[in-house]
Amino acid sequence: MIKHLSSSSFQNLLHLYNRIWHEHCFPFSWQQAIIIPIPKPGKDPSNPLNYRPIALTNCLCKLMEKMVNRRLVYYLEHNKILSPFQSGFRPGRCTIDNLLALETDIRTTFLKRQHLIAWTLFST
Repeated sequence: MIKHLSSSSFQNLLHLYNRIWHEHCFPFSWQQAIIIPIPKPGKDPSNPLNYRPIALTNCLCKLMEKMVNRRLVYYLEHNKILSPFQSGFRPGRCTIDNLLALETDIRTTFLKRQHLIAWTLFST
């Protein structure tokens, strides 16, 4: 539906988003979600812990979130603010990249008959 708006409707929507952004006033209805519990496959449906909550939010809110996220990611990537070791949730990268880099270091070190020290940081 949003893709088929007229140009004047797009301008109104853009005005709304800019006003929300500049006034720091997020619509109250956008702050609420309808939670739909989805049962996990193969689990006992009588146990409430065996459900995955899905939050349904306002479509205009989702669109604004996507716009802000794209701008933020562009800014972080363009200004090289993210660590080069951060691979998850980045365009053109995945978490397997770090595993492959570690494996390469292990194999190279093994071939050179050297020692390798590796560490990880976990946040809980």
